[in-house]
Amino acid sequence: MDNRVKDENEIITTVALAANAGQSWTEIGHQSSEVFSQQYPGLAFSRDLDGMPLFRMLPVVTEVVRYDGTELPKEIKIKVSSRFARPEEVAAHYKKVLDKEGLPSDECPAGSVASR
Repeated sequence: MDNRVKDENEIITTVALAANAGQSWTEIGHQSSEVFSQQYPGLAFSRDLDGMPLFRMLPVVTEVVRYDGTELPKEIKIKVSSRFARPEEVAAHYKKVLDKEGLPSDECPAGSVASR
């Protein structure tokens, strides 16, 4: 990469993916974005550098957990993987999922927050 990559997120994510993917990460870079996002949630293709794909970790990832055997949402998981994620960005991801699922987004006192 001849030091042309300065973004720490791109470097660490690409090297980690290359080390753990079990296949050439150049092959991974040619997958459709839908297949890639299902196989590697929380990662995204960043750019191509001289034929070598670079990837980055997304700061916020949302997941809808459904009741078994239904399409009814049971919970929405929000994974924050970056100290750089802003509260407004997390809120926007949550609102987007609520809208997509057709769930009301007005203020509600119910809910919980957990961390790992």
